[in-house]
Amino acid sequence: MEAFESLEEIYSRVWEKLQMAVASRHEPWRIASVATVRDRHPEVRSMVMRGADSDKKIIWFHTDLRSPKCTDLKHCPEGAILFHDNPDHVQLRLNGFFSLDPSSTQSEEVWNNLHPPSRKCYQGPFVPSSTSPVLSSNLPLGPNPLHAGRENFARLIFSITQMDCLILKAKGHIRARWLFTGNGVEASWVNP
Repeated sequence: MEAFESLEEIYSRVWEKLQMAVASRHEPWRIASVATVRDRHPEVRSMVMRGADSDKKIIWFHTDLRSPKCTDLKHCPEGAILFHDNPDHVQLRLNGFFSLDPSSTQSEEVWNNLHPPSRKCYQGPFVPSSTSPVLSSNLPLGPNPLHAGRENFARLIFSITQMDCLILKAKGHIRARWLFTGNGVEASWVNP
């Protein structure tokens, strides 16, 4: 990330990088470390970010509703997300809460635009994370109808309550934080 002198510039650049990651599979922030809570213990996995909306302060992913994380969210919707851009030396941490969107018009549109190989991820005969007696890709064995798996698909929406950006620089690191409240955005510099 270039040299920035204001919180506004960094904030704007963070959202630009998130949008770029949605648009290009080659962007470092495309893959995020997504943390949820299961039985009071953190569960972290890598997920592909599929959308970002700076006005609503949300990002989203795709998920299989049969996944254990979806059950976890019913008990504890709070979570955290970590992005790391090694070439630019930028870390972005997000805190907030998750919600599932299995049936909105937008989710239906996303499903209708998924390529057939991507749809296969939701057509597996077994529940994701369930044990298997043999090596398994959990993909369907033969061709499936166009909408097979739709009942398992949802957008996993993350509503951001706090954003923390750390920019590593040889001449001194820069860190900034934004809190999203009902009264707007509270921005502040933070000691790295």
